[in-house]
Amino acid sequence: MQNHKENLIRKKEQILQTGVLDDHTIDFYCDLFQFHQDTVSSITGSGEPPIRVHVQADKSMVRDFGVKKSSMESLQQALDALVKIIARYNPGLDAGRCAGILAADNTSVEKIISIILTKDSGALLKLAETSKTGFEEFAFIVINWLKPFFISARELLNTPVQNEDNMNLCPFCGSYPDMGFIDPEKEGKRLLRCSLCENIWEFKRIACAVCGTEDHDSLEVFTDEDNKRYRIEACHACGGYLKTVKLNKFEAVDDCDLSIENIISASMDAGAMKKGFKRS
Repeated sequence: MQNHKENLIRKKEQILQTGVLDDHTIDFYCDLFQFHQDTVSSITGSGEPPIRVHVQADKSMVRDFGVKKSSMESLQQALDALVKIIARYNPGLDAGRCAGILAADNTSVEKIISIILTKDSGALLKLAETSKTGFEEFAFIVINWLKPFFISARELLNTPVQNEDNMNLCPFCGSYPDMGFIDPEKEGKRLLRCSLCENIWEFKRIACAVCGTEDHDSLEVFTDEDNKRYRIEACHACGGYLKTVKLNKFEAVDDCDLSIENIISASMDAGAMKKGFKRS
């Protein structure tokens, strides 16, 4: 796992000069990234991931999972820590009310994990409504709570996660990618990053990263005239899009932190949504 907080601090002055983020927002993300890092370090150090994953013998994709009752304490502690961070920076959002629904017991946790892995937005919306929280805010809390547990599960698997079927979904957990990048050092190959476990895998250059279609007439690319680094790869077939970073010739893949790139290029998301596309 990349040290997102360290990378954000390193770019802080540059980001502030551009006016993309203010001090308050940067501090929030620093605390959020530190929460992810601390949780992952704690789990991988123990060697016992609270979320057990079961994979096929010849595949790495998660096919089943479970939550140990004895692990509920660590899951609850992580959720409490996340709620405190959100309350500190956004006191108007009652994240504690969401927490009461998410981690009542191990069955509740397994239910929410199932909803996320099966991409059941309808069920997620119902939970958001029950907690009297907006859908986007509720989803943000859920993903950022579970993210370090799935990162840990992937890292502790000790098995290379290969995209043998050339899927647009994460070969490990089956989640949608949150961003991609094009690597000029690898003949312009396209790599995607998982929104949940942060796995990175290679994917076809000309194909929708949301629905997988290769119909050229359905695919469209938008760029920012003022910043050619970012592009929106949109699909008219499914209405989805993926934000992609084009690395420069001398930029190493390991030096590109997509978590940072994602938050500082939010204007690209706004532009895509204004055109009627939606993020996966």
